[in-house]
Amino acid sequence: MADPRERLERLGAALMAEGLSTRLAMDDPPLLHVKFLGPPVAQETIGCGERDGQLWFRWVSQEVLLGRADDVPGAAERVRYVLMPPGISEPDAESEGRR
Repeated sequence: MADPRERLERLGAALMAEGLSTRLAMDDPPLLHVKFLGPPVAQETIGCGERDGQLWFRWVSQEVLLGRADDVPGAAERVRYVLMPPGISEPDAESEGRR
């Protein structure tokens, strides 16, 4: 079975490519902290664990399954949708400098 840390690293890389800030905490179990720098600022923590013999990503705060850990693109899309809802775009460097 794949390593939860490795799966969270892959998810973190996919989310960074989508414009989200990520940090992998090497706790036991490892946790991925994801943040949209807004506005509005939004953040979540994602874990990865076994269920029914497979690894799954889960929203830590709600203990809700996010998706199978072998579907990184699908999980990244769901995280992006929650933290960056339609109509909200990634802040650009120019507008960040004016605040």
